[in-house]
Amino acid sequence: MWKVILTGILVVSAVSTYLVIEFGLKPKSIPVIRPSNFQSPEQLGEYIFRQMYQVLSESEVLVFGIKNDSSFHLKVVEHLKARLGNKKIYYILSPIQAYHREPQAEILKLENQLGKSIASFVFEDLSNVQKIPQLQDCSNDLRFHYWIECLKENKLRQIEISKKVNLNLISAVFERVSERSWAAFIRFPDLDSK
Repeated sequence: MWKVILTGILVVSAVSTYLVIEFGLKPKSIPVIRPSNFQSPEQLGEYIFRQMYQVLSESEVLVFGIKNDSSFHLKVVEHLKARLGNKKIYYILSPIQAYHREPQAEILKLENQLGKSIASFVFEDLSNVQKIPQLQDCSNDLRFHYWIECLKENKLRQIEISKKVNLNLISAVFERVSERSWAAFIRFPDLDSK
């Protein structure tokens, strides 16, 4: 009897190992907010707050990744900070420095310095992203910068083909991109405005 169980375990292990080697462990984002329209940064901030309440409320330290010149992203972060209160420690970094997957990211240095895991929320602007005719498989290239650009191109395409989204309004997608990183991909109706 034990030989049958041992043989079964060995077969499952062998098949699992083969599948991991053959197909690899590829990054994949997990949708939190599907393509949606928002009237204001505060509305987007409130939606993120409600969807992510447990993570936001349990974290002592939060990192936000925003571009320096984006008042819209800053207003979303300010709304989240107002809803969460002053009992937390906040850091604002550039988007690329707030992802956990970037090996030299500032967030990893902060985690080492503080000795705890930190949740990060990154806000990506889709204004200057290349438009693509169809969705692509972003898992083929594990180099982080290419992966995130591919992901941004896909999010822009998802927003543009969504039947529920009015392209004359601000639209966004919010996804979990790693174990402790979430990203909002935001499209503005007029590509010159922020």
